Amino acid sequence: DRAEGGTAILPGEIELMVNRRITVDDARGVTEPLNEVGPDGKGLPVKLTHRIVFSKLSDSPNPARVVQARIDQSPIVLLAPRRTHEDPPKNIPLLSASGLQDLPEYVKVYISPLEEDDTFLVRLHNLDDSRAAKFKWPQFFDRFQDAIEVSLTGTQDRHSNQEERLHWNGSQAKHMSRSSSEEELKVGALEIRTFIVKGFND
Repeated sequence: DRAEGGTAILPGEIELMVNRRITVDDARGVTEPLNEVGPDGKGLPVKLTHRIVFSKLSDSPNPARVVQARIDQSPIVLLAPRRTHEDPPKNIPLLSASGLQDLPEYVKVYISPLEEDDTFLVRLHNLDDSRAAKFKWPQFFDRFQDAIEVSLTGTQDRHSNQEERLHWNGSQAKHMSRSSSEEELKVGALEIRTFIVKGFND
């Protein structure tokens, strides 16, 4: 949430500019100084974590994408007192994502509960920008009575979405069809496939 820029002026050096602060207008378009201060009258402190990834251009998947995904998916721990002594909801075991451990390491899984009971949105994201991921259907899906592939937003089944989308004329245009009857699941390079699963079985 902070403006940041970086450059390498000298070999072996990286200069980062974070939260730029000036006391007079620099005629760059904002028509005012950029001098945001805290209660003590000094510049606002900014707490940041920078991660530097050393890799080769040939590395696949891109290590920076893997690190970014790990950061984005880091758990958020929330604690609250229980108001009742009822048993925990049956859908809690699902969040362990049992049956998804055999996926390639560059395929990340996102699971979100929906408002309807025992219904979840599942996304499989291939972080590799150079190859598709192809594997047997995860046993995870066997734990549900119904699973349907949908658009990225989860608002339309994938088949209808593909049929109704705009088709552009040109050498790069292509129509991709997908079927839930596939024996193997294929997730293209940088592709995200989204499913709604219902009826969780213990």
